[in-house]
Amino acid sequence: MGHGRRRRQLPLFAEIIGKLLFWCGEDKIIYGSEAPIFHPQWALRAFRDFTIPQGLCDGYGYPQLTDQAKRKILGENLLRLHGLGPVHRL
Repeated sequence: MGHGRRRRQLPLFAEIIGKLLFWCGEDKIIYGSEAPIFHPQWALRAFRDFTIPQGLCDGYGYPQLTDQAKRKILGENLLRLHGLGPVHRL
């Protein structure tokens, strides 16, 4: 995917994740990928670095995508569903 196409998709992604956070909450969103087909490191890094533009938060009442929400979406929610706790790094 070219950089231009990615930039055009960021506002759409921001709106989708904003709606999910608003209507479902950070505890009910789980990250998924097609990892067996490609290595998702670039997507995980992009998600970790992503923020919802403040204009969308102010205009639509979307919550900001916090570091805590990102941790939950990227793994803690799935661990909780399986009855496991988060892994603490030393």
